[in-house]
Amino acid sequence: MNNYGPRIVTDGLICCLDAADRNSYTGSGSTWYDLSGNSSPSSLATPTFSNNNGGCFDFNGSSNYFRFSPLLDLGNTFTINGFIKLNGVNTAGSIYIPHGNGSDNQLRIINNQLSLIVCEFSDSTSTIITSTTTLDTSNTVWYSIAITVDVNTIKLYINGELEDSDTAGYTIASWSSTTSYGLTYNSADIGRRSGCCGYDTNYFKGSIACLSFYNKVLTNSEIRQNFEATKGRFGL
Repeated sequence: MNNYGPRIVTDGLICCLDAADRNSYTGSGSTWYDLSGNSSPSSLATPTFSNNNGGCFDFNGSSNYFRFSPLLDLGNTFTINGFIKLNGVNTAGSIYIPHGNGSDNQLRIINNQLSLIVCEFSDSTSTIITSTTTLDTSNTVWYSIAITVDVNTIKLYINGELEDSDTAGYTIASWSSTTSYGLTYNSADIGRRSGCCGYDTNYFKGSIACLSFYNKVLTNSEIRQNFEATKGRFGL
C-alpha cells in the first residue's frame, strides 16, 4: 500500500501519510495525501521536503507546519503512530494538535521527551504523561512514536515498547472537537500548536517522515508490528 509495506496494521486505519511514497507526496507542491483510501483530509505544507530515509519533512522550529482541514474524526478512542527525529532542543515542540479542544489535547515534545496531554474539556485541568527516555537531539536518530487514547486510559510508546501509561479521572475530551472560546474550528496542525485568536506557538524542530491515524486502540503487539515493519528504513 505504501512504504510502510504490507505488514503494518490496516484494521482501523483512517489516515496514512508517508513522505517516502510518491502517492502520498509527489516530491513538490503543497499537499501531503492520505494513502489509506478512506478519503481522509490532505494537508497544506510549509515544511521543507528531504529525500533522507526515503523521504521526510524538515521543520525549522519557528514557522513550519501542516494544516489538516477538515479535521480528522478521532474522537477519544484512537491511535497515532509515526517516525520522527529531533534537530536541536525541543522544550515544547508540537507534533499533532486538533484545534478547539486541541488547545489542550496534544501530542508533543516537552524538554526533549515524547509527551501526551489530554483534558476533560477545553481549557480544563489536563493529564500529562511523558516518556522515560530523553530523545537524542543531534538530528541523526529516528524514533518510532505511538500514543493510544481509550476513553480515559492513555499509553505512550517509543520504538515499539510501552514507555508510560496513565488513567485520567474523567472521560477524555474528543480530539474531533471543533469549539473553543465560543469559536468554531474544523482543522488540526502537524508541527505547531495553533490556538484561537491567532495564538500560534510550540513549533516542532526536527523531521517527520510518516504518521498514521487509527480509529481504534492498537494493542501492544500491533504497535510492535508496525515498528518491525518499518524500522529498517530508519536504520533501527
